Amino acid sequence: MGDDLAATRAYLSEGAALRVQPSARVRRLAKIAVLSVQVALVALVVRGFAIEGEPFLRLCLVALAGFIVQEALPARHRLLCFLAVSLVGIVAVLGPAPAAWLLGIGTALVGMCHLPLSHRWRVALVAAAGAGLAALRVAWADAPVAAAVWPILGSMFMFRMVLYLYEIRHEQEPISPWYRLSYFFLLPNVCFPLFPVVDYTTFRDSYRADDRHRVQQVGIWWMLRGILHLLLYRAVYHYGVLDPSEVATRWDLLRFLVCNFALYLRVSGTFHIIAGMLRLFGFELPETHHLYFFSSGVNDLWRRVNIYWKDFMQKIFFYPAFFRLRRGGTARALVLSTLVVVSMTWVLHSYQYFWIAGTFPVTWQDGAFWAMIGAFMIGNTLYDDARSERRSGGGSRLLPRPLARVLQTAATFLLVCTLWSLWTCESFDQWLALWPALWRGGGGMRAAAIGPSPLPSLPIAAVVGGLALGSSLWTMPRVRLQNLGFWQAALVTTALLVGLSAATAPSVYRRFGPAVSRVVHSLRTDHLNRLDEVKLQRSYYEDIMNSDRVDSPLAKLRAGKPASWIPVRETSAGRSTGDFLEYELRPSASIEFHGAPLHVDRWGMRDRDYALHKPAHTYRIAVVGSSYVMGNGVADAETFENVLEERLNRERAAGEPAYEVLNFGVGGYSPLQNLMVVERKVFRFEPDAVFYVVHGDGFHFGLAHLARLAAAGIEAPDPELRELLAGAGFAAGVSEPVLAKGLRGRWPQLTRWLLRRMAHRCAENGAVPVLVYVPKLQASRRRRAPRITRVARREGFEIVDLSGVYEGRDPAKLRVAEWDKHPNAAGHRLIADGLFAKLRGKKGLLSRMADGAGEESGR
Repeated sequence: MGDDLAATRAYLSEGAALRVQPSARVRRLAKIAVLSVQVALVALVVRGFAIEGEPFLRLCLVALAGFIVQEALPARHRLLCFLAVSLVGIVAVLGPAPAAWLLGIGTALVGMCHLPLSHRWRVALVAAAGAGLAALRVAWADAPVAAAVWPILGSMFMFRMVLYLYEIRHEQEPISPWYRLSYFFLLPNVCFPLFPVVDYTTFRDSYRADDRHRVQQVGIWWMLRGILHLLLYRAVYHYGVLDPSEVATRWDLLRFLVCNFALYLRVSGTFHIIAGMLRLFGFELPETHHLYFFSSGVNDLWRRVNIYWKDFMQKIFFYPAFFRLRRGGTARALVLSTLVVVSMTWVLHSYQYFWIAGTFPVTWQDGAFWAMIGAFMIGNTLYDDARSERRSGGGSRLLPRPLARVLQTAATFLLVCTLWSLWTCESFDQWLALWPALWRGGGGMRAAAIGPSPLPSLPIAAVVGGLALGSSLWTMPRVRLQNLGFWQAALVTTALLVGLSAATAPSVYRRFGPAVSRVVHSLRTDHLNRLDEVKLQRSYYEDIMNSDRVDSPLAKLRAGKPASWIPVRETSAGRSTGDFLEYELRPSASIEFHGAPLHVDRWGMRDRDYALHKPAHTYRIAVVGSSYVMGNGVADAETFENVLEERLNRERAAGEPAYEVLNFGVGGYSPLQNLMVVERKVFRFEPDAVFYVVHGDGFHFGLAHLARLAAAGIEAPDPELRELLAGAGFAAGVSEPVLAKGLRGRWPQLTRWLLRRMAHRCAENGAVPVLVYVPKLQASRRRRAPRITRVARREGFEIVDLSGVYEGRDPAKLRVAEWDKHPNAAGHRLIADGLFAKLRGKKGLLSRMADGAGEESGR
């Protein structure tokens, strides 16, 4: 009632002021118009750069309409309008049925907090309801709730419910139910499962009925800052990050450390957008992050990064623990309270991951990271405590304040980058393998290994010195945009939004040349970078899922992947071979695989049942490769080799031999495994040609497979291969990351050896070796054939380059699923058509080889 009365008074005073000063109405309408234009520009920028995808664009349009309606309403109705806009946004993003479940469960949880029971019983009831919902989250029981509901429901209630129960226990006056429901069903939350922990009291007290337009203008500026953070994140994500095995020099190490920490820009960017959108509706919330790259200590970083989380942990854990423990001494209380906060941060991060991804991870990386953060925070706390005592005793400084801050900022940045690298590595051995690079100079990684990058390798002194200089400049007096007047801030923000919106137009950025065009085009799409593409493929084969964070695009895709989406080697259709081949398809197996039927013939191929010996007057092609050849996610008759065989036979001329195309592909096979298939299995079937299908750059899995088996003690089957291992530093006890890094330097030798060996085996058995390059489905750009095709041509392969096979098609419509970038049936038809055109062209491969095969078969 008190809040409603205050809003009514503000509305009456606002109306009185407008009646006395008619020009105030004009100024108010002008500000609303300018704000509306800026929100529309934000929506255009979101659309142009595909910020957080189509759902967030819909939410921005809902927010724009809701903002205009809200400003047309009297002040006493605006909070209810915000709640209505939030509910409309939930329906617009999730759809009616999932939204109904979300709102129904959420309203029931809020209602439990106000049952006529003691506070203790209400807490117990909410906890029991949470446990039941968690059981439904992991599918311990069937529930008609859409999977998309659980991450959003958890994000809305897992931490806010704790704060809400904590605060309502001490409420002295009645609060409008619109505040209570609005607090949980916050407008942007439906698009951002990773959401800042908004404090209930701060949210309630921050609602402004006066000076709203200044608050709203700052909110739009924050949304723009968030978009800029996300664009910087994409630049680092696509052009800066390295795989640990690619770190060869000290400059590579610097790039690895800095870029991994810089990926946090995704979190700060989304949190700025969230807080800015809430300000648009009159909630004067504080900043969520504040210049965290310029922290001068670990405790200073804790205060600057994810400020809402820091406030939550202080309120719920630190202060209660500190005041209970203070009797044993202040220093002891500080240490133990800090340990409580750090420990609970680790646990609650895993709890947060549970609601978003459906698993509760307990990893060595998290434990090591938070243990070290806790140790440094305790040391920093004790140091600050001792320093304050020295100052009170009249002690002098060893260094001038600006110089001390520069050194502290540089040291903190390097320390946090180092700890962050430990968090992102897949194993402790992999992390240790990074540091020998400190003693190696050089000009950075080779383009062949990591691809082109607009980010140069910079000396450590330049990067750290720049951060340190920036930290000292930030301590000086400065003008912040939110401190400007409304019209000045609106002018700057509008100009920047217009510039960003114009930059998304191809007719604009193409004028600056192909290099700028490529970079801008890549920033306009939220797709996986080259390393995460490899990880996504490996997740089918090796189930590597412990290295990415919940805020990455890869984690988003994996969060939507069904639990049944496992590698073929882990299904009943796969069996172990116990040697270097590792596994193969089980003859006569029949399963449902990635949503499509998969049948294996008596020979262990996913194909129709062929005779072992080639029939007369037949041209037989053996196709080897991995998942693209085997056909992940498509039916048996829909694989490109099957479609190709049918078309070759359907359109063959009179007297031309029949064609058989045999599918030897197995999902997850590396180039080395494919070579073993050629040597062990293919030539038994008397092929006239062997098609080795490479998709993408093709050889990442070869290094990983070789390092994994060699480190496990499985001997390579060939003396030359064993010699390559010895040259890469392989010896008993060498860890897989160290061996993988050594093998990366041997990549050209390994590639040439493998292709030469395959071509030689084909020649010995009278088969033509053909390398078929099939590009991966990539939304950002058309890819040219990789260097492997040039190497293969020199080693005697015929080359079939299908680089443009998807040209003019939307890659999203050619995928098996959002989380699975393998081509679907339509994609396989395009591959088959492209391969047919190459083979049947005027100078096609078959026109040179089929005649000879027909003559030989006729003899």
